[in-house]
Amino acid sequence: MANWKSIKRPKAREDAPCAEPEAPPPPPASRLAAALLEGERTGDKRLFYETFLESKLLAPLRHEPPSSINPRLADLNYLIRVCEGWPSLLGFSDLEALNEFFQGPRKVVYATLAARDLCRIALGQEVDQLLINAAGPVGFSLSPLECQLLAEGVIPGDGLSR
Repeated sequence: MANWKSIKRPKAREDAPCAEPEAPPPPPASRLAAALLEGERTGDKRLFYETFLESKLLAPLRHEPPSSINPRLADLNYLIRVCEGWPSLLGFSDLEALNEFFQGPRKVVYATLAARDLCRIALGQEVDQLLINAAGPVGFSLSPLECQLLAEGVIPGDGLSR
């Protein structure tokens, strides 16, 4: 769940023109979901891919790494699940989505990764898909080809690098 700082409104002056205060930007998870929904509505996924590349994601681990070492991201033991018949690396946009998938009182160990790093790890694990927010609220999957392009910073479909 995103942390919000409370925003204090300045007192309006008597002679100041009336204007609505600017709303705070949505948290990253909402931006990612909104970008995906917009892409589905318009048929253009570019905004989604761009937002995805700017995101940090939570990747569940099978167990907590030993505290005595500082492991490389590629060496962590990521949780792979079979979802809809496909071996899938899981990623989540926020703690709410992570907890929705792992219902119950158990503690979930996870690593926080840049989206490009998670795509690289999916390629290294040789899974059939990278599955983001498997239990919702808005979920999506990325194919190995999409992961390859995104790991390189290339937007699928247009070949533009970021």
